[in-house]
Amino acid sequence: MIVDVHIPLVMDSFSPTTAWNMIHILEKIDVSVNYPIEQTSSGYEQFQNGYLDDAKKTGENFIREFNNDRPVIIPSAQHAAFIKKDYVKLFNNTAYHNEFKQLQKAVFEFTDYIVNQEDYKKLNLSHSAIVGIHHGCADRKYGTAHNLKTLLESIEGTRLVNLKNANDCCGNGGGFSFNNPEISLEMGASVMQDEAAVDYVISTELDCIKHLEISNQDSSTKFIHIVDYISLAMK
Repeated sequence: MIVDVHIPLVMDSFSPTTAWNMIHILEKIDVSVNYPIEQTSSGYEQFQNGYLDDAKKTGENFIREFNNDRPVIIPSAQHAAFIKKDYVKLFNNTAYHNEFKQLQKAVFEFTDYIVNQEDYKKLNLSHSAIVGIHHGCADRKYGTAHNLKTLLESIEGTRLVNLKNANDCCGNGGGFSFNNPEISLEMGASVMQDEAAVDYVISTELDCIKHLEISNQDSSTKFIHIVDYISLAMK
């Protein structure tokens, strides 16, 4: 199988290692990876901040770049959900109608793809730790919770526990954290309030991970993307 990958801007800028880890994981399960070199953004950031015309222009470029009749793997539920569920608001009954409909079928969030389209058990994972999952807003919108649980429970030595505030918003989204920094930090801290000690909190969203790190600097818990945790378990 050959797949295309889209790397969101936040990951490209702040954690490119996560992108490389995803590619190595896909290759480990015999998936060949193509990276369309001209890709920029899906338009998600512009859409979230209300710049719909700009989001549409960016989205048109995204559709052209990924119009390859291959699965498109994205290490982010929010970006994948945006394309699968919100592109209709930008491209329904436009010149890109048929293309965006085809792209919606091709897009997969990373955990959805390796759990439901490939044999993730080939990874033979092992890592000793107590972990909890943070179910971000986009995680729930796309519906990745069962995939995260399946992957983590397959890792020898990893014990998954339920976080009491697992479904609380991390406080980062669109321009909210920039326009309301104090409230945003309080929301991030509340996710771990009165929480039992865990070694890792895991998410599909890098921006949530980074925000939780900033909001809980005194915590001994490490906040990590699911891709990076799987990479740890592969070593």
